[in-house]
Amino acid sequence: MKFEQLNTWLSLLANLGVLAGIVFLAIEIQQNTETSKFEAVQANRNARIEYFSGMRDSEYIIPILSKLSAGEELTNEELGRASRHYQAAWSLEYYDWAQREMGLAGEFATNQRNGVVIALLTNRIGLRTWNGTKAIFPHEFVEYVDNILTEMNSGE
Repeated sequence: MKFEQLNTWLSLLANLGVLAGIVFLAIEIQQNTETSKFEAVQANRNARIEYFSGMRDSEYIIPILSKLSAGEELTNEELGRASRHYQAAWSLEYYDWAQREMGLAGEFATNQRNGVVIALLTNRIGLRTWNGTKAIFPHEFVEYVDNILTEMNSGE
């Protein structure tokens, strides 16, 4: 009888130990998930800083964007630089979209980013770059941008 009681208590303690281990593992996974989300936000922030610093420091991009805004023709070199600029801009928009999809940004950020996508699509080089490079992005992001483009074209 004492052996059975001892066995019962040992089984109970072992089960409690397993349960505690599972709880500990769940807490660790949650902390790792939060850390990963934070790292993703930081990576996006760093990419934005690099992008905007590059624009600020570039002797080329501001005059090119000014020419685009004025409707002036660009040289082939300027077209190439503008295309690279807009490729970087689309990549940043993808990073922002992905973070919103992960729940790391609120409704205000979504509305703000929709406005940026519209601005990129209303620029002839931005639109051309989108059409030429959208195949490199995930289908869901392409659908998001193309839906905005469809709404723009339908006048909604």
